[in-house]
Amino acid sequence: MIPSLPGFGFSTPLAGPGMNVARMAGLLAQLMARLGYDGYGVQGYDAGAWVGPAMGKQDPDHVIGVHVNALLAFPAGIDGEVPTGVLVSNHDVTIRRWAERDHDIVHWTELEKGGHFLAMEEPEALVEDVRTFFRALR
Repeated sequence: MIPSLPGFGFSTPLAGPGMNVARMAGLLAQLMARLGYDGYGVQGYDAGAWVGPAMGKQDPDHVIGVHVNALLAFPAGIDGEVPTGVLVSNHDVTIRRWAERDHDIVHWTELEKGGHFLAMEEPEALVEDVRTFFRALR
């Protein structure tokens, strides 16, 4: 299942203020519980690179891992409660040393191609990295 973030994608436009990262994460965690998921993985990019780790922090008993492909999530986004995978392109500034010092990063991939819009520029590489990360967690 791939839900849209509240106010993004296929979701209803937001009617007012107050939908921050923590609230989005809480709503998505509630959705996954209502749908009956005992365990699930989260992948985030752009705004989702903040929301995904927040889901891991709020619901560590059910989030088996968080994969991000945006360094915007560092340093505050991921706090080490769940295994974390990171995919960066050659255009991203690599801060691996600091990220690994402060977070439970168990998977790190640096591509030699692609850029900020990795899902459009190198979709196969993104999908393969997400699959590799979550397969290793089993």
